[in-house]
Amino acid sequence: MRPPEFDTVASGRLRLEIARDGYDKRDTWTDTKRARLEQRLRQVIRDVEASATADEQARLAYQRA
Repeated sequence: MRPPEFDTVASGRLRLEIARDGYDKRDTWTDTKRARLEQRLRQVIRDVEASATADEQARLAYQRA
């Protein structure tokens, strides 16, 4: 018997978590009292793009060193 791939908690809140390059790097977004995650999608996409750029720059710097 295999454990479930995802933990489920009936909180009523949406949570998005993206693993990044490197040890234990994760970006996480959740629903808040003021705004649902769906309403902040543009900001989430900008954050993902910025994280990808930062990871790529770190990788290139490591290769140069």
